[in-house]
Amino acid sequence: MVVKRERRSESVKDLQLGLDTELVAATQHGVLYPHVAKIPQERVDTTGLFDWHGDGYAWELCVAPSRTPSGIMVNVASGLFDLHRSWATTRLVGPSLYAVPARVVREAPREVKKLGCMPSLNLYAKPAIPKGLPGGQRTTGCHIHMSSPEINKSNYRQMIAWSDVLIGSVWSHVSPESQLDERTRRKYYGKAGEYRVRFYDEDMLLFGVEYRTLPGTVLHHPAYLSLMLYLATEVAQRARYGGPIESLQQEAARSIDRADRRGLVLPLLDLDQDMMEEIERVRNLKYRTVDLASWKQYLPA
Repeated sequence: MVVKRERRSESVKDLQLGLDTELVAATQHGVLYPHVAKIPQERVDTTGLFDWHGDGYAWELCVAPSRTPSGIMVNVASGLFDLHRSWATTRLVGPSLYAVPARVVREAPREVKKLGCMPSLNLYAKPAIPKGLPGGQRTTGCHIHMSSPEINKSNYRQMIAWSDVLIGSVWSHVSPESQLDERTRRKYYGKAGEYRVRFYDEDMLLFGVEYRTLPGTVLHHPAYLSLMLYLATEVAQRARYGGPIESLQQEAARSIDRADRRGLVLPLLDLDQDMMEEIERVRNLKYRTVDLASWKQYLPA
């Protein structure tokens, strides 16, 4: 089953979730780069359920916000199947690391070659260094957005700390990728504590955070994303009452940056037995490519 718990989000006033992620798309003829498909490098549609645009050599999916995880799942599914239908994509992957052939790099426009999605802030003042990436190597990220009138400049750092403890450390435990790839990626992008602060309305009143440690692999199966979104509602709930204890936060940060699969933080999270069993079920999926068949259930009628 996919996680379907939404009761926690109701206890945080007007909590809204959002998401943007990068994926690598391929057709039967090989990898399809956005600039080759004449896709702009900037977001075009900010009003629909989703928007596809380029982020360098990857396709970036941005979805409309929702007050429930299930709403985000619908928007993501709509976007995935739109790309699949529009460009006959037979394979969608969101690896931590991927290599772009030298020929493609040479022929790409300047705006494609530059590293996007920067800069990030870091809770521990130990940011990743994107410019350290070897030539032709790139990373993907899945960013979870959380906003609410209850999130403000005095407590948002608690949101990032709890995001590391709940979202980042659980992902390290369930990830289907190789430990080496995820550990290597975090040197350049998506370290523990990586975030941005955002304003989600024109009047700069709706304040929120964008948690930036996860890789695009989160979209490889709906159970991965559903679990991460449910944990985001837990983050918002717990952050209302302060941050995690320092020892827990430090252990979570270590597990993220080392891509530690052992789940040493899990017994300390005070999650109920059903959720602990769900985490282990998701861990056993081990999907490495986007499973569009499983996403069909979320398509709007």
